[in-house]
Amino acid sequence: MVRDQHDQSPVKLLAGTPISRRHFLALTAAGAAAMAVRGAKPALADDEIKRGGTLRGAVVGPITSLDPFTSKLSSGDAITYRSLYNSLLEISGTGELIPELATKWTVSEDGLTYTFNLQSGVLFHDGTTLDAEAIKFNLERYKAEGSSYSGADRLRVISTIEAPDAQTLVITLATPNTPFLVNVGVIPIVSPAAVDALGEDFQLKAVGSGPFKYESWEPGSTAKFTRNEQYWETAPDGQPFPYLDSLVIEGAPDDSVRLLNLRSGQFEVNERVNPRDIASISSDPNIQVIETAHATPYIVALNPTKAPFDNKTLRQAVSSALDRQAIIDNISFGTGYTIPIAFPKGAWFYIDAPSPVYDVDAAKKLLADAGYPDGIDVTFSIINRPTDNQIAQIVKAQLDSIGIRTTIDVLERTTWVDLWTARNGQLGILQGGMTPTDPDSQSGWWSDTSLANYAGYDNPKIRELIEQANETTDQAKRLELWKEVTALNVDDAVYIFIGAIPTTMATRKIVTDLETVSGYNWELRATWLNQ
Repeated sequence: MVRDQHDQSPVKLLAGTPISRRHFLALTAAGAAAMAVRGAKPALADDEIKRGGTLRGAVVGPITSLDPFTSKLSSGDAITYRSLYNSLLEISGTGELIPELATKWTVSEDGLTYTFNLQSGVLFHDGTTLDAEAIKFNLERYKAEGSSYSGADRLRVISTIEAPDAQTLVITLATPNTPFLVNVGVIPIVSPAAVDALGEDFQLKAVGSGPFKYESWEPGSTAKFTRNEQYWETAPDGQPFPYLDSLVIEGAPDDSVRLLNLRSGQFEVNERVNPRDIASISSDPNIQVIETAHATPYIVALNPTKAPFDNKTLRQAVSSALDRQAIIDNISFGTGYTIPIAFPKGAWFYIDAPSPVYDVDAAKKLLADAGYPDGIDVTFSIINRPTDNQIAQIVKAQLDSIGIRTTIDVLERTTWVDLWTARNGQLGILQGGMTPTDPDSQSGWWSDTSLANYAGYDNPKIRELIEQANETTDQAKRLELWKEVTALNVDDAVYIFIGAIPTTMATRKIVTDLETVSGYNWELRATWLNQ
């Protein structure tokens, strides 16, 4: 006996009404589902949609690789993958699963076997067929021992993968895993033939099955993609999606530069608007502001693998010295909120306690108890981003005041990542992403094999609690287990979650029917330019 998990409508993972993919697309085209648009023009009828044109987008984190296998978790990577690749499923802004390559799926009564029925007639950009064997290749590549894929540890619950025929994929798990559909569903599917042919060059010349295909890109440069004329989904006008002729993605970490170039028309889409600019840009008749379901958490990280922050008491001194509310108020202009763990408000799994307690006197005592009655000098390495620089100045002032004297070292992103993945950082700042999908989406912070665990945080009890949370379908029990994780994280003070700011995008008014999925990734197959 099996439980039918999908029959022309997505799984309802969170609060909200499940909607079909067709209905979902229609709603978001009108600005009513995955995002809310202030001042947006109503969508026009299908026969008024204009094909053609180039959409130019500015992203905060420049592309690091066109291959998800070697991505360094840049926002530019995630946004680009959504246009280059398809996945089994996609996730609406409020957490519902929407069918994509998978048209239907069932789960066995014991929760171990997942059977996916797949779309037929899907081709990769190189003309090879995307079938069950291709997806099997991808999953085995991503989860392999030694894999550099950021979500590899979440896939290792898989016991076997079978492709009994071209349109059927059967995955059997070693143990029940409640977030499995979310974790496996959004994985980008790449061309096996291209991976074999290109080897390491695949990260420079991606081949997927998505609405756009690779034209040109080199690290540090603008990426250009063109319309996939053989795309498998048909638009209402009877021709294949997408409507756009081409897509350009450019990294622009500076908030002011992105905003200036959006206003001037150099870009049509700005991935993220600084909260200080939201009021002014909302009154611009040429701009529309888009509120997404995504939020950006800001985290102070301490390296527990080396002195001096292998000293837990010293880490706790840092935690007690940080006025998290003052920091988030300063950088968010009233739009942010403090968090003890990277879960967004509005999600069923949002947790607001226990939180670190700001207490300067306690921080000074902890510093002395840690063996540093006269204080200590530490290096504070940050990525050269405006918000990171702003946070660093505040954190430095707060730590300096209790005797933890910090020297700020401003680095480019790649250099910073290399420093911390080698476990050579001392004190740092991280940005992340959080969406109302599933709490397990944040488990990488505590995984000993995850790229996201830059500090090398290793607490076996936390891993055990997360495993227990993933094995139960009882939502209340899952929440209680994650509260235990939160308490341990606060006490260990390796990742000090300062707060989160809801992610706000902006586009030129001519951009019509741009959706956001999985929190903030751009869904561009049905996007068009009304000009």
